[in-house]
Amino acid sequence: MSEIQSLSEHVGERKMTFWIDESIGPRTVALSWMREEYTDDGKRIDSANPVRIVGAEWVVRGGAHYVTYQESAEELERQLGEQTQSPAERSVTTTSAAENMQSETRTTLCIKPNQLTLIRHGAVRWNHVFREGHHAASTMHIGPMVLAVETWTDTLNLEICETAGRVELSYRLDIAGEQQHVKLVIQFGEEVETDA
Repeated sequence: MSEIQSLSEHVGERKMTFWIDESIGPRTVALSWMREEYTDDGKRIDSANPVRIVGAEWVVRGGAHYVTYQESAEELERQLGEQTQSPAERSVTTTSAAENMQSETRTTLCIKPNQLTLIRHGAVRWNHVFREGHHAASTMHIGPMVLAVETWTDTLNLEICETAGRVELSYRLDIAGEQQHVKLVIQFGEEVETDA
C-alpha cells in the first residue's frame, strides 16, 4: 500500500510544501542551481551562471528526498575558486582541486522537512546540514587540503510536489576565515527551467 504524505505549513511569510510518496521508485530528472553572493548590506557582488545538470537521480525513501548528481571537474574547479575570496586561497584551492580531479564529485542533496543536507564524495568530501535559524560547522576535504566551514542559515524554503522540487537557501558562510552571504536556488524535476 502506498503511503502518501503532504506537509504544508506557514511560518510568517514563508510557506513550506513537502510531498512524500515512497512507492515511487528512482527517476531521472533535470537539476539546475544558481548561487549568488551578497555584501553585508545586501548588495549582490557575484552571481554564477545557472548550472543545469541532466541525468540527476531523484528517489524518496525514509521520509526524505534524495537528489544525486555528478559534478564535472571543470564545474567543481569553478565552484571552489568562487568559494574563497582571497587570491592566495583561490590559487591554492583551485590548484589542489585540479590536481585531485581524477575522480569527479558525486553530490547528494538529502531534503527533509526544514532541513537540507549536502553530501559530497569524490574529489571533494563534505557533509553539511542547513536548518533555518541554525549555525552549523563542518570540514571540507579537497585532496590533502582541509577547510573549516561554518554557516548560519537565514532562510530555507522548500516546495516539493509529485513532479518537481525547489529549494531556496540563504545563509552566511565562513570558509577558511573568508565570509560571504550566499543565496542558493536549486530546482529539480521532469521540467526544470533555470532562473536567469
